[in-house]
Amino acid sequence: MRIVKLSASALAVSLALTAAVPAIAQTATAPAAVVVVPDGYTITEFTTITPEQMTGATIYDTEGNEVGKITNLVIGPDNAVTGMVTDVSTFVGVEKHEVDLKPEHIHVYRNAAGDLRAVAVVTREELKEMPVHTER
Repeated sequence: MRIVKLSASALAVSLALTAAVPAIAQTATAPAAVVVVPDGYTITEFTTITPEQMTGATIYDTEGNEVGKITNLVIGPDNAVTGMVTDVSTFVGVEKHEVDLKPEHIHVYRNAAGDLRAVAVVTREELKEMPVHTER
């Protein structure tokens, strides 16, 4: 970080120029989700988890509430998991709402016994607005 001392007039000019920039040019980024690591668990690389371990896993939100269960995996052409079909019906209050969660939507943790805990870093509203999974 560089600190620059400005005179009062230079500061006034700088502020005036900043205010003159159209608002459309400014972008805001959403704050990152805060995930509290479950007691006794450590973060695990998604690529180290087998499809058998992921299928049937329970997904939680960042507050520890159960979101749903992974019912199936979406496998890409390179045999990598590109999505997890997750039934979030009860969590979002909509009948039969299965969505494709992407690996970037999930943080996975493992404890010493090898048990997994998956945490979705998307909100209830985002899950509700995701399109329903359709077979491909």
